[in-house]
Amino acid sequence: MKKICLALLAVSVFAFTACEDFLEEEVVTSLTQDYYKTKEGLESLCQGSYKILRYKGDYNQGEYLFGANNDIEVYSWSNADRIVNGSYAPDAWGNAVTGGQRITPFVNNLIGAVTTSQKFTEGCYPSIGACNVFLENYAGLSSADQTALAKRKGEILFLRTYSYYLISNVVGPCPLILKSYKGMPDNFYFPKASLETLYKQLIGDMRTAVELLPQETYTLTSSNFGRITKQAAAHFLSKLYLHRAQAAGWANSSLTDLKMLYKGNVATDLDSAIYYSSLVIDFMDDNNPNFGGLSTDFGDLWKIEATSTNTRDGQQEILLSAQYEPTQTYNGRYGDASALSLTHVYNSNHTNQDAGILRDINYGRPYATLMPSDWAYDAFTDKANDSRYYKSFLTNYYTTDISGNAKAWDAGTALYYNTYLKPLGEAAVTAGQKRGVKAADLYNASLENVGLVYVENSKDQPYDSLWVMSQPYVM
Repeated sequence: MKKICLALLAVSVFAFTACEDFLEEEVVTSLTQDYYKTKEGLESLCQGSYKILRYKGDYNQGEYLFGANNDIEVYSWSNADRIVNGSYAPDAWGNAVTGGQRITPFVNNLIGAVTTSQKFTEGCYPSIGACNVFLENYAGLSSADQTALAKRKGEILFLRTYSYYLISNVVGPCPLILKSYKGMPDNFYFPKASLETLYKQLIGDMRTAVELLPQETYTLTSSNFGRITKQAAAHFLSKLYLHRAQAAGWANSSLTDLKMLYKGNVATDLDSAIYYSSLVIDFMDDNNPNFGGLSTDFGDLWKIEATSTNTRDGQQEILLSAQYEPTQTYNGRYGDASALSLTHVYNSNHTNQDAGILRDINYGRPYATLMPSDWAYDAFTDKANDSRYYKSFLTNYYTTDISGNAKAWDAGTALYYNTYLKPLGEAAVTAGQKRGVKAADLYNASLENVGLVYVENSKDQPYDSLWVMSQPYVM
């Protein structure tokens, strides 16, 4: 027996000696939930909760869930084409026949998900959970600390309301969770709250937020730039009132798609919308020396810059903009993709038009999922004089491909161009010659040559098709 014990002891000593190098415990973090019961912890939690503002603008998730098939945006491809290509299931929600789904994964991500690469949460319910932790722990602070963090409470109420606003716009009625969970819940049954119940809570929270938040404007150089202000909250609150008022008469509608939008019927909603929107207008117009009305240059609202300064965020008419951090570590799956994906409304898939145009940052991201609807174009009724149209939509693209990747004239279009369109003194073109490049420099396109032009064609007075096809660029 003694020999056995000695043998076991020897094995144990050997085991601990052999494992000494790789059994060292590494403390990943020293923070616990108690940290969020302190003033400093709640400051940090509030700042981290702002990431929900990035969700809607980031990449395809925002475009598919909030942009596609609204008044101004439609899919670049028809729904039928996307089904054939496997991008959609026939109903857009169920299992795809030949490829991946689109809508369902984005909805799941919107509800809440953990990124596989960097292991942080994104989506509405993780945001809501963080806000609930803040509000519960805020109630336990001293009176002095509550006063010091009153603005942050207003910001948190805004962010929780915004989270519910996003998810209810996509799925309708949803669970209304107003407390945090320390560990696993007793059960996983969270019944959906009606939109009427939801909006009553959201509007009440936002009224409180408006009272708590400061009425001021932060400049780009301010350390508080990007924080939620009273005017941003009042604007959002007036929008909630308008949403509820719009559907006030649809409680018993025979149309399902209208009835499902009912959020309650309060006689004073429109008056409240006027009151809170006027609060924004009056402050921004009269009491703020940094605000001079609308931006003097409409194009500055959409300017893409090579640096991360994002001066467009500081435009005087913007009430609130989502902020990104320059290292990209905590910006979410796509980082600041909104800078490029936003331009899907304003440019086209210009690289696939055989116009001698390669992908270029000056023309924005060419692989557009969405494109402007006819209504979006027609909203500019005076295109000849409305500079906002030309500062929104690109109409002329210049050749950037030196390999001669451009459409060639055929015999008919070359004849038409030489006879009716060719400027005096310019050499005639020949069948097979590339457009967008000079005849003497056939395979060396330069930025001086137009490769693609968009024009508005009227069904009442349509352009002659041969005239269009014979232009020295793709029209």
